[in-house]
Amino acid sequence: MTFLVCFWITFGGVGILAFIDLFLIPSKVNSHNLLLAHEIDRIEKREKEESHARDMAMLSAIANNSQQNSIQKTE
Repeated sequence: MTFLVCFWITFGGVGILAFIDLFLIPSKVNSHNLLLAHEIDRIEKREKEESHARDMAMLSAIANNSQQNSIQKTE
C-alpha cells in the first residue's frame, strides 16, 4: 500500500505538473522574449546614436579641414 501511495505521489505528481506546464510555459516564454526584445531595442538605439555621433564628428573634421585648406590657399 505504501508503494502505491509513493508511486502516485511521485509519478502522478510529475504528470499533473507536466500538464500544468503545457499551459504555463508559453506565457513564460513570451515574457522572456519580451525582455530580450527590449534589450535588443536598447542596444540598437545606443549603436545608432554612437554611429550618428561618429558621422557628425567626421563631417565636422572634414569641414574644419576644408576651411583650413581654403585659409592656407588665400595666404
